[in-house]
This record gives sequence, structure tokens and C-alpha cells, in this order.
Amino acid sequence: MTQARALVVDTEIDLAELLSYHLKKSGYKVSRVTSSKRAIEVAGNRLPKLILLNNLDSTHDHIKLGKQLRDLKREEAIALICLVTDKKVQKKLLAKPKLFDGVLLVPMKPKAMMKEINEIVAKVNTRSTSIPVDLSGPNQTSPSSPIQE
Repeated sequence: MTQARALVVDTEIDLAELLSYHLKKSGYKVSRVTSSKRAIEVAGNRLPKLILLNNLDSTHDHIKLGKQLRDLKREEAIALICLVTDKKVQKKLLAKPKLFDGVLLVPMKPKAMMKEINEIVAKVNTRSTSIPVDLSGPNQTSPSSPIQE
């Protein structure tokens, strides 16, 4: 059986490694990027089932990247989840229900976080409609940040 792919978008390498560790323990094959541009490229090429957005520069960046990821045309659904540290930001992002599948307030214990993430992914996978994503965008460009696997 093929492992489901996950993409972690995080500007802080240490936190990205920690998230990746817990995702790998839960059975995901994980890629990490540190920029929105690379997230779009990797999401189009690697076809992750799960994308975690963490530690972007602003709420606006979460929304902008979320819209760009949703604009990709794909046959299968993507679980798009934001991790935030501020309740006001969480509320603002939750006000965009068709954009994010989940907005989790962190910190939280890793076991509880993975339980919530897995529940969101399961819910997304049972949807009857898929999220369209266009894979005709730029395929291979010079990376602005490395992809870690």
C-alpha cells in the first residue's frame, strides 16, 4: 500500500521537522517547504493528500496561499489545514469554510493534534465531490527553497 503524501509549509525549520516527525509516525510520506511559491510547485507535482500551513508571515498569507492551493485542479481532494497560535486568527480563518478544512489552535499535544488531523483527512476523503486542481502550471522551476523528504 502506498503511503499518503503530506506537505508541511512552515517558515521555521525546527517546527517543520517536528510536524514531519509526527506525520511520519502516523504513516505519511512528508515533504517540507519554507515558502508559498514552493508549496504551489510541490502541491502540483507531488499530489499530497494533506497540506499543513504553519508559521506563515500573516493571516493574509494563509488566506492567499489557501486560495492558490484550492485553485490547483485535481481529481482528488486535498485536506488543507492551518495551524495557528492566536484565537483571533483562528476565528478569521474559520470564517472561510470553503477554503480550509481545519484550523487548529496550537500548541497542543502531538497525539491530540494527529488525532484531529487524521479526522479532518478522513472527512475530506469521504466527500462526494472532489476539489478540482489544474496540473498544467509550472512543473520544474529553480527551487527557491529546498524540499525535504
